[in-house]
Order: sequence, then C-alpha cells, then structure tokens
Amino acid sequence: MVNKMVVKVCFAKLGNIASAPLIEFLLDERAERQDIEVRIVGSGAKMGEEEAKEVAEKIIEFKPDFAITISPNANLPGPKRLREILKNSNIPTIIVSDSPTKKILKELEEQGFGYLIVEADAMIGARREFLDPIEMALFNSDLIKVLAITGAFYVIYTEIDRVIDAFKKREKPIMPKLIIDKDLAIKSANF
Repeated sequence: MVNKMVVKVCFAKLGNIASAPLIEFLLDERAERQDIEVRIVGSGAKMGEEEAKEVAEKIIEFKPDFAITISPNANLPGPKRLREILKNSNIPTIIVSDSPTKKILKELEEQGFGYLIVEADAMIGARREFLDPIEMALFNSDLIKVLAITGAFYVIYTEIDRVIDAFKKREKPIMPKLIIDKDLAIKSANF
C-alpha cells in the first residue's frame, strides 16, 4: 500500500474581495479530494493588525504545508502583519489580492511570497453613508460571476493546484507570481 501525501492548506481571510467567498471551494466543492486537508481562518470584515495576529495564530496551530492569504490591498497594516508572522513561521504563502497590491510586487517577491493579483476584483467603492447591504451583496455576487466566466477563477485554482501537486511529489513548489489581467483571464477561459 502506497502512503499518499495529504497536503495541508490554510486560507486566511482578512476583509473581503470577490475571490474570497469561494476560493477554497474551487479546490474541492464536494469534499471528495483525499489529497488535501483545508482550513479557513477569517476575521470577517475587519482587517487590522490585531485581527491579523489572531488569524496567524490559528494558521500556525494548524501547521499547514502552505497558506493562502486573501484580502483587499495587501499593503495595508493588517495583511502586512499577517505576512510578517507567516514568514517568520516559515510557512510558504501565496497572496491573493486586488489591484492596489501591484504597488508592492517587488517587496513580495524579495520576501519569497507568491501572489495572484486579480485586477477585476474591485471593491464596490460606495462611501459608507451610501453603502446598502443588499446592493453590496448584489455587487459581489455579480463580480463572482464575472470572475468565474472570464477565467480568473480558473487561473486561481489551477495555480493553487500546481503548488499542491508539488507538495504531493515532495518537491519545492514554485509559487505563482501572476497578475490576472483581462488577457490572462480570457485566455484561460478558453472561449
């Protein structure tokens, strides 16, 4: 009998972007995969440094083979603190974020992080006094559909699967370093 490698993946969610609600389900929506064990740790809408520290503690407790952090603007203090803690804990990490994160790509690369920057993953942009919860839900559900049909989600899950496969083969994974723009997304959609 062959001892199968089970890869432990932890998703850390600080705040919300449209890639966040379904990202772990892209890998195993029916819970049928035997090659991965997944945990999700989140802070809800809050994404400050204290929330990042609490999320990081839970990730470290799970002892994943690698982590995936999902947040808007990964250059904000909370996401930055989460990265620091994961780096100091030697947990390989992929950052999934939106366009403002492009400002720190060189820093992410120098620190050894992988990244998947989803350009079309936009925030609703309404000022708090005008933000309606129903409008926000509709906006995000429409954005999830756009990311799915255009190929952005395809890029996300195939890149994560590629890293999982490397761990299963006991190889050092090459972390993704991709900006998922309209051209890459549409090419991946195979229209």
